[in-house]
Parts: sequence; structure tokens; C-alpha cells
Amino acid sequence: MKLQLLHQKTSKEYFKWPLTPEQAEDLLLAAYMAEVESRNRGFIDDSNTRNNISRIARHLVAPKKFGLMLAGTCGNGKTSLLKAIQSATNFLNLKYEVRSDKEEKIAISIIDVKDIIANCKDYQMMEVYKKTPYLGIDDMGKEPKEVIDYGNVCNPVIDLIEYRYDKQLTTFITTNLTPDEFKDKYGERITDRFREMIEKIVFNDGSYRR
Repeated sequence: MKLQLLHQKTSKEYFKWPLTPEQAEDLLLAAYMAEVESRNRGFIDDSNTRNNISRIARHLVAPKKFGLMLAGTCGNGKTSLLKAIQSATNFLNLKYEVRSDKEEKIAISIIDVKDIIANCKDYQMMEVYKKTPYLGIDDMGKEPKEVIDYGNVCNPVIDLIEYRYDKQLTTFITTNLTPDEFKDKYGERITDRFREMIEKIVFNDGSYRR
């Protein structure tokens, strides 16, 4: 009976790169270097950067959870690495494809959390955010805790995360929040869901914006 019930349920296939850890690390390093240099900044090849890339690469080839969070202070490469994951995934031409305004095929859509707030009253856009199979949310935590919509208090970010948690949709996140700040902003319910859905990688290095 249990097998019959399990058969009725569908488990989402985790997002992963079809590479060895070593290949993934090389690809992500190259994509990160390209991202940094495209912003007219010099790539700093230090042990912290190498360690961050190695940990992310291991997750991308053998994910144990269906999400990834890059956490740490401002300016230490989290957003650049998220974009590097996106560009490296494009390079690999993975299964899912969406189209941007320029009709470019991409596998991961990245949005700044402020855009979620800006579009929270646009039902169609919020549905796109919710249902995109591979979504990156940049700078989660800098948005206001609550939004007033026609007198009703709502939190579109929490609604988005809960939907994606329920549907087991792959979500990449960057944040500057500490664990205590995250729990205070989003509450125990979301924090508990994150423990289940998100592998967290903490960036211990300081800012590269010098």
C-alpha cells in the first residue's frame, strides 16, 4: 500500500550539473573570473574564494537539497558567484530553458529581491516567479518585512518561498543576513523550511570592493 501511495506522488529531480566535482570547480572558477573581469575588476585568487567555489561545485554536482544559499557580509562575491552559476549553466545547456526580453536562452532566472516587492501586485509576474523551475533571488533580506496591499498586510517573499518549498522548486539565494537576523525577519516557520530545502554556504571573507 505504501508503494502504491508513493507512486502517486512525484519527486522533483534536483538541479545538478552532469560533471565531476573537479570539472564543476574548474567551470565555476572560469565563470566567476569572467563575471568579475566583465565588471572591470581584478580577480583575487585567494584561499577563501577557492574554498567557496569548491563547496558550491560539490553542491551543484551532488545536491542533497533543492536549494542553495550564499550568505555573508556585503561585497564578498556572493552575487558574482550566483551569476557565475547562471552563466556556467547556460554554457552547459541544461534541460530547462526560458526566454528573456532579448530572446536569449537561459536556464536560471535571477531577480533582485526588490523586484519581487516592486511586482508583488502583478499576479501574472508573481506566478512566473513562483513557478520558474530554477530561480535565483539576490539580496534576500534587504526588502521591507511587510507590504501593504489595499490595507492588507502581506509578505510576498515569504509567500514565494513557501510556494517553492511546497513544490520542491530549485531556488538559489544570496543574503547578507546572519542566522539570528534571518530568523527575526522571517520567523521560525520559514527558517525551519530553509533548513530542509536549502544548503547554506557561509562566506567568511571580507569585502572585495576596495
